[in-house]
Amino acid sequence: MFRVVFIIFAVVLFTLAFYITTHQHQGFLGIEKLSEATQRELGRFAVVFIIAGLLALAAGILLTGWLEALALIVSALAAGILGLRVPTYLKD
Repeated sequence: MFRVVFIIFAVVLFTLAFYITTHQHQGFLGIEKLSEATQRELGRFAVVFIIAGLLALAAGILLTGWLEALALIVSALAAGILGLRVPTYLKD
């Protein structure tokens, strides 16, 4: 059961990274134009989500507790920090 959950979680993280990558230059959450610094920061968030997705995929395959916890912690921190940074993107 956990195997399926973590593989689905990895797909969700890869989808989020794909959205950020394809919309980091314009159209991110409906924002018309983003500054260069914001585009670079969104690129870093995409990389972190890809890393978290790879960790979740590995956790789904290997089913080790520490790898599952690491994938959850990395993705939760990245999503939380991204959520806190969104209001500053709206001001740019």
